[in-house]
Amino acid sequence: MSWNISKKITASFLAVIALVAIMSSFTYYEVGQLNDMHITSAKSNLEKMYLSQGIALDIANEAVAMRRYNFTGDPNDITVFTAYRNQANEKLQQLDAILLLQKNKDLIQRVQQEKNKYEGIAEKSFIAKKANDAATVSLLMNEAGAPYKASMSAAQEMVRNVDDFVKADEEAAIELGDLKLVLAGGLRAGKFW
Repeated sequence: MSWNISKKITASFLAVIALVAIMSSFTYYEVGQLNDMHITSAKSNLEKMYLSQGIALDIANEAVAMRRYNFTGDPNDITVFTAYRNQANEKLQQLDAILLLQKNKDLIQRVQQEKNKYEGIAEKSFIAKKANDAATVSLLMNEAGAPYKASMSAAQEMVRNVDDFVKADEEAAIELGDLKLVLAGGLRAGKFW
């Protein structure tokens, strides 16, 4: 079987079309993978931000409930205090499970330690308030200030760290995505053959 010029041109043209179709499929697949990666990363980052900011908010609300009880004596405030305590502890555990950097895990431990000190003092102040011991309540509220400030400071640092991590993660994903798109476009254009 002899190949004349028209058959050679047709065969070459079909080969080029097949190659373009394969490269287009590859590009389509890579763009889909990139999109999935961005969605997964965004969900993970949103969860980290939600948890870190929620922890700081729960700690602040614990302090409000403790002070309100010590001023008003409303037993509902102890229930509110306990609810915020439990919420913050759950969020700390969830965040600890998904964070990878040791410095952030160390911050979580510091938040938990200072929070535990603060909550222990708060519990003592509740007992003193029930006994109508205003002097002890006043002393304990003053004593609770240092561990509360330390836990809030660590929680706010954790929020900043998570925000910085999210920004760095987004920038890296954008750079990786741009690189993949450049490579895929170059392959389609035949620039890297």
